[in-house]
Amino acid sequence: MNRVTQWRQYLVGDVLRAAYAQGRDLDTIRPSTQEFLQGTLSFQQLARIVMAAPIRPAWPHRPLSPIPSGQTHAFVAGTGVEWEQRVRQVWIWAEWATRYGRPLTNGNPETSHLNREAHWGLLAQHDWRRTAPSALPIQDWFRNPQAVQATRAEQFILACPQYRQSWYPYQETTGVMRRAPLWHLLLVGETSQVAHATLRDGQPYQTPLSCASAVMIAHAMGTMGSGPYAHAMAGWGLMAARQRSDTILGHALERLDAQLLTHPENYWDHFFTAYRWFPYDHPLPNLLIILAAWRQYHDIAAAVAFAHRSGFDRVGNALIIAAVLATRQPVDAPLPLTEIPSAVESGIRATIDRTASPFESLFTSSPIDHRRKP
Repeated sequence: MNRVTQWRQYLVGDVLRAAYAQGRDLDTIRPSTQEFLQGTLSFQQLARIVMAAPIRPAWPHRPLSPIPSGQTHAFVAGTGVEWEQRVRQVWIWAEWATRYGRPLTNGNPETSHLNREAHWGLLAQHDWRRTAPSALPIQDWFRNPQAVQATRAEQFILACPQYRQSWYPYQETTGVMRRAPLWHLLLVGETSQVAHATLRDGQPYQTPLSCASAVMIAHAMGTMGSGPYAHAMAGWGLMAARQRSDTILGHALERLDAQLLTHPENYWDHFFTAYRWFPYDHPLPNLLIILAAWRQYHDIAAAVAFAHRSGFDRVGNALIIAAVLATRQPVDAPLPLTEIPSAVESGIRATIDRTASPFESLFTSSPIDHRRKP
């Protein structure tokens, strides 16, 4: 079996699991999956067929409505020594989380797992005073095809160059969720702008479910006062209050909130049965694991360990959990790594130097740096 045939089989399995988990009628999809396996149907065509497949009669949830992106607002930023420490803290905890439970690549401390797993390095290269956050991660990926997160879909594109420039990894990946914490740093925590940028990042290739999950993560990032769980749930209420209980996401979030409060052990016993059909990088089970970790743990190492025990997208979940909890640490708290890869140092410096606002880049021709100097 050659590599392309093997990746086709992996992807079909993920597509069928995701389609079933989201209520699609698999009988209408199977003929198309056979055509894809035989090489007579492209994956882009298959993805369109799956998205258009009818919902099976017994499915209890209606589709999640598209999440409105809202508007950007005037630039609000406060930078200085403390902000630089916070940026460094988040990057290094995120890098540590991607390494959790596995050795460094080739034993080389200069290798950054974070850049490969979440595209942070690519995204931080841009000067956001001059570049609107839109489909840039996709463009970056095409220009740097080896700098990808290790999803089956992205690896498939590397094995099938004919898909490059015409199709980005399939709908239900967690890539936009992995990048959400970085938007908080690039846009200096201005909540409305962070959510707007996250949606602009996700809309070219993600479903409303992925976008909603990413925006919940963006809402949880860096807000003082209550913990990230409370802020993420509040963000969901503001974002989609009218569709809470009769969508798959709304139902899952209400059940999570109720049962973690009363019977957490029973919830997790049922969790692995309820989500066994979901592919490993589907946003719904991964978002629930992330939220549960934030609710139950304040210690980053304990929360990341919980994510690894819970399965699904272990690396992505660990990265997100650690990055968000890092914003709750004292800025002078000890960091988990002593050797920092040069790529991470470069990303930290780029994030600090290029902090900006989409307001400036979208509505002015001569952007002005309004940052307050230390």
